[in-house]
Amino acid sequence: MNTSNSKDLFLSNCEMLTKTQLAELLGDVSLEKKKKDELLSEVKKLLPSDFQIRKFYKDYAKTLAIHPYDLEKILRISKTERQRWTEEERLVVVYHEVLHKWGKQVQVPMYDRFAINQITPEKLRKWREEHEEHKKQTKMIGVKKAKVTKNKNDQMREDFKKEWKKKLISWHKEDPHLAATLNLAFWTLWISRWAKENQIKQMKAIKEETLEGYKAQKEVLYQYKNNGIELLKQSPFAKVTFYRPEERADKEFVYFCNDHYIVWVEKREQIYDFYSKWDFLRDHKEDIIICGECHYEADKDFYSLYHLEIADKREQDYHFSFHTPYPIGKCFFPSPEKLEFVKHQEQEGIFRFGRSLFGEEKIIHTEKKVLKEFHDAVEKYKLYLRFA
Repeated sequence: MNTSNSKDLFLSNCEMLTKTQLAELLGDVSLEKKKKDELLSEVKKLLPSDFQIRKFYKDYAKTLAIHPYDLEKILRISKTERQRWTEEERLVVVYHEVLHKWGKQVQVPMYDRFAINQITPEKLRKWREEHEEHKKQTKMIGVKKAKVTKNKNDQMREDFKKEWKKKLISWHKEDPHLAATLNLAFWTLWISRWAKENQIKQMKAIKEETLEGYKAQKEVLYQYKNNGIELLKQSPFAKVTFYRPEERADKEFVYFCNDHYIVWVEKREQIYDFYSKWDFLRDHKEDIIICGECHYEADKDFYSLYHLEIADKREQDYHFSFHTPYPIGKCFFPSPEKLEFVKHQEQEGIFRFGRSLFGEEKIIHTEKKVLKEFHDAVEKYKLYLRFA
């Protein structure tokens, strides 16, 4: 910036000072009693040196600081550019003004006027060119990194494909029906995990459209899982048992009449530990059921589970456990009374039920791949059922 322009800006910026500050600038604090126009007229008579102008902007940096909105107008830059160059410390910030907005504290950067005055259109053009070059370099690095990642992922999928093919061949040599059963069980398991993955995504989704998409896909996958289980239960390598929770197997609804409600409240006051309505129901269930004023409903075995186990002593490494809620499984499983009752114990290892996918698993067993393999496994399994 040439000397003439800097002096013009200096005189223009003096108008932003208070009378006290103008008096200080003129070197006589008693002058603050005069009108501001008179003080500005006196300032215009000054012939400040470059050093004095720089000192002026340093001494009154806060008073002369530029608001972000004004800075964008002065330099004709976008908000994104301002934020980027602020982060890169190309735009000098004098201080941050704290504002309260929407119940939060927001820090607004206020910019150094002297430093901003030194920024020329040529400098802005150079910054933009540097940014475009940086974007190109970043993109090139990203493309190279993506290529390496893709090759690595492709290799992992190829390695799994080879090992899985070897495993299927060995099973077929041992027993084709066993091979078809284990193959379907394997891909039913991954269908179940992708269903769980979509359920988790549904819970995290913000947009309604996205949420509905994950919900629909989750329901489709769970239906496929149930279809797979319905087929697998017919295998000679399947064992079906039933788990009924000891504490509470039925989904219950209860409404106490006035008399029973008073008794519950009195007992709750007498017992120091928390005494819920379910505790009271457990202790007085027969009386409540026959009471004409109380209302009791129970969805039997709502929290119970069917347990389908797929295993064979000839293949110790592949053992599958599938759990199906009673309300769903009662459509295709036998009545619980016809089955062995078991205590629930979650299986350890990669075949334990109810979990979502690990990062590497999502790469090897993509949702699209799992769906294809599952449908293929279903068709092959049906062939063995037909001739069994």
